[in-house]
Amino acid sequence: MATVSKARSIRIPQSAPVPRYGRGMVRPSRPAPRELVDPWPTGDARDAAAAVAARLAVNLREAVAGRSTRAVAELTGVDRTTVAAILNGTTWPDLATVARLEHGLVVDLWPGGVAKGFGG
Repeated sequence: MATVSKARSIRIPQSAPVPRYGRGMVRPSRPAPRELVDPWPTGDARDAAAAVAARLAVNLREAVAGRSTRAVAELTGVDRTTVAAILNGTTWPDLATVARLEHGLVVDLWPGGVAKGFGG
């Protein structure tokens, strides 16, 4: 029996090998950004990556400026559920997504220097 991946609609047999990370190790799962920043997104972050994700969410919230996630999706080509997940801190946005958001909203979202200055 095959499993269908919703993201790419590619059939992957259940017996397919588990993707490996590094020297034969399975890539460890990590908590969602909102689990590392309390309260999300303006609170204290427990690591540099979470601090960047939180600041990016704040910047995106400001750039959205009252528009619906559907309107942002139309402007940027980023699925509305992805926009909502970034705003809610339930996903780690990738660089392609950030670039599409910045291009469509005509704004800089990437929080430069946040990780460099992270002290926690």
